[in-house]
Amino acid sequence: MNDVVSTFPLLRLPIDAILNTFRTMDPVQIFGVSLLSKKTKNIVKSFKITAETLKVEVTDMFKINLFFPSDTPLHFKLYQVSENQSLQELGTPENIHIHCNSQEMVWTNSMNVKQLLDHLKFIFHKQIDLLLFKENCERFNLESVYKNVTDVRKITISSGTHEHNKRILSLFQQ
Repeated sequence: MNDVVSTFPLLRLPIDAILNTFRTMDPVQIFGVSLLSKKTKNIVKSFKITAETLKVEVTDMFKINLFFPSDTPLHFKLYQVSENQSLQELGTPENIHIHCNSQEMVWTNSMNVKQLLDHLKFIFHKQIDLLLFKENCERFNLESVYKNVTDVRKITISSGTHEHNKRILSLFQQ
């Protein structure tokens, strides 16, 4: 039996109907729609769906976490660096693991880290509230983190050597 895919003409509905449809979506669905085209990206932005918190974590992983008033967090895991690997540069991760509503999806990605962060900041009307450096953060190239993670309100360092922490502070205070 052939699989039949039906389409839904969302963008041909009246604006109020589109807005009501978006209100029933969880953040990962809204994110997915925003990737379809520039038009859908701007439509998503126009609905002013706002994240409460946007946090970036640098540990042995590089993660982006968004928290919403609906208590539905959206987590992006971009890189995981093992102890034996060389210093990780932030570029364009091949796959991104996305967690939302106790589900994990793997997204085959074409955006670099800066583009993804800029996209999330744009559609969810939020700058980065917190850049958190935790245990094993030294597995990532600091200059690469600095170039890709911009417009940060607060930095927290909870691990690392004194020298590494001084490098973080001097780099991000520029």
